[in-house]
Amino acid sequence: MAVLERKVPTDVEGFLAWENRQKLRYELIDGVVYLMAGGTRAHDLIATNVIRAIGNGLVGTPCQVHGSNLKVRSPAGAVVYPDAFVRCGPIADEATVVEDPVLVVEVLSRRARHYDMFGKQLAYYAIPSLRHLLLVEAGQVAVRLETRQAGGSWLARLFQRLEEVVEVDEPRLSLPLREIYAGTTLAA
Repeated sequence: MAVLERKVPTDVEGFLAWENRQKLRYELIDGVVYLMAGGTRAHDLIATNVIRAIGNGLVGTPCQVHGSNLKVRSPAGAVVYPDAFVRCGPIADEATVVEDPVLVVEVLSRRARHYDMFGKQLAYYAIPSLRHLLLVEAGQVAVRLETRQAGGSWLARLFQRLEEVVEVDEPRLSLPLREIYAGTTLAA
């Protein structure tokens, strides 16, 4: 992630108005504007696999999976583009920003790991509707599911074998690691 050097608004409303006029995509975290960088084939394939698996699991529910084209706004003052997220209920076709995901997915790469796990993670924790945060490693078979508990604390579970299945409640989903990593060299 490159930090943007020129002066841009760092308040959320000003940033959203500015970012919607840009050709490239930017994120705002802790008052810092970041230019979104391209990813690797593995990152893209894993994100696509996750979206497919989640989408198949949501058929017949009021929830939908979205990719990285919509922004998620956090009460912590951040605006980010997760690799995937789930939200439930109606939303306008023209929407570009959502504030109520129930599940967020970040595919972690060596280059963006610190940024995704620390900067974005705290912004996600501040979203009241968020029940699950799924952190998927692109360089090794490892999926971390963080689930908000009744008292507001977060419980993390780690999955590291292709035979394992990540079970998510609310919305109810089963995500086999073999499907998440399908087509990558890690699945061999």
